[in-house]
Amino acid sequence: ATVYKAVTAATSAERVTFEGMRCLLRSGLHVDEAEVSEERIRRVWRAIDVDLVGQVSAAVFGGFMRKGERAVCAVPLSAKERLAMSKKGQAQDVRSQKKLLKQRAAMQKSGEAAAG
Repeated sequence: ATVYKAVTAATSAERVTFEGMRCLLRSGLHVDEAEVSEERIRRVWRAIDVDLVGQVSAAVFGGFMRKGERAVCAVPLSAKERLAMSKKGQAQDVRSQKKLLKQRAAMQKSGEAAAG
């Protein structure tokens, strides 16, 4: 219900629309196009709005959201989206490795200072 309220508040509507969902994703959750493309948002919306009326009730929206990640992941990623996700994952790995190396270096320094 919280996500539904945020989406409907984003468009001042009583029902969830595509634009309300998109606004929440981009402005409310700060998810940029590199993370989730406009086409992917449209595909998710088409999965929610099965009657193609352009808006859905709280029950329909909530039911879809409760399906969780499985329902969203069932929408195939484009090659561009897979590449962006891969690059993002690689960048996170590099940051984690740098952090670990800095921690090890600090531990070695403190060990050397204690021994010397």
